[in-house]
Amino acid sequence: PPQQASLNYLVIWISIVTAGWTILDVAYTAWSAELTHDYDGRSRIAFIRQFFSNAGLSCLALAPFAVSRTDEMDFDVLHAAAWFSLLAMPLVVTLTLVKVPRGDSHVPTESANPLRSLMRTLSNRPFQWFCGYSFAVYLAMGSAGALFFLFFSSYLKLGHHFTLVTVNSMAWAIASIPVWNRVIERTSKR
Repeated sequence: PPQQASLNYLVIWISIVTAGWTILDVAYTAWSAELTHDYDGRSRIAFIRQFFSNAGLSCLALAPFAVSRTDEMDFDVLHAAAWFSLLAMPLVVTLTLVKVPRGDSHVPTESANPLRSLMRTLSNRPFQWFCGYSFAVYLAMGSAGALFFLFFSSYLKLGHHFTLVTVNSMAWAIASIPVWNRVIERTSKR
């Protein structure tokens, strides 16, 4: 960001990043649900996704040791992470499209009118409520995620402990995944 970045700058760029991430994540999540129709298989895929998500966050938390002049999560680390994401994302998406099976294809029995489908969807009252709640939830989550490091570093003055706290948190999250998988197998999340 520029030296004199404003609140508007933050809101605009967080909105763009969140919208882009949501577009990717919705398709990715829907795809993973279609890889198998087996209940246990879907749970296994969800746990594997969460494992790698936490592993990636752990790598980001350790990045200050590889990138920064200090052991803090600073703008040097964020800059390197942004470039890594920009370069790695097309590669990972391409590998995923080539290597992961397509799942079941669902061919519509009749050709749908896209405009009529859109109008029906937008006029659906539960969908409108869902969109309203989702907007509020994701706005809050995005704001919290964007401001977490700044709060931790600038307000709490614990920036030098950020890596330790994050790695510890991610280690516990990764270690708990098999436990929660067993709980689900025994109790069924249905």
